[in-house]
Amino acid sequence: MAGNILTSVIAGVVVFVTLTALGIPFPLLWALWVALVDFLPMVGGALAGIPTVLFALGHSLTAGIITAAVFIGYQQVENHVLNPVIMSRTVKVNPLLVLLSVLVGTSIGSWLGGFFGSFVAALLSIPAAGALQVLVRELWQATAAGGPPGGEPAAAGNEPASTARRRPGGHQQEADEDGLKPSS
Repeated sequence: MAGNILTSVIAGVVVFVTLTALGIPFPLLWALWVALVDFLPMVGGALAGIPTVLFALGHSLTAGIITAAVFIGYQQVENHVLNPVIMSRTVKVNPLLVLLSVLVGTSIGSWLGGFFGSFVAALLSIPAAGALQVLVRELWQATAAGGPPGGEPAAAGNEPASTARRRPGGHQQEADEDGLKPSS
């Protein structure tokens, strides 16, 4: 949510500066429009940009072309740089995994349900990638040489080869000779 707010504010500022520099009337109104509509994931930039570019085009051909170029450039930066980085920090997923999950999700969604399926799959792809990352990490840790997380024995009655025990924070603590944890 905080990532969407940040990118929407940035989009509004970019539009405000562009329209002000071009002398287009009502730049603050159009910047607010872009900032609000940019909250919509995946399609918000296009929905915000089309009327803004058409309004600038009505003012002058040069202003319309420059506004369109700024919108396209900003959308490319937002979709390929800002969103993966912000989503990766929000969901704690690698930015490359975010980008790949959106690409794979939209491809599968468009194959299954056309444009609407692509849109829905793009919305669901980042949480699915986060869940997949957690599952893979847990399986990796469970099958690692140390055994399952938490240091529990694999089967009842089997003691681990080491007398080291895991603390909840993941740190190990050595047991004394009789197998009891030392008091801290």
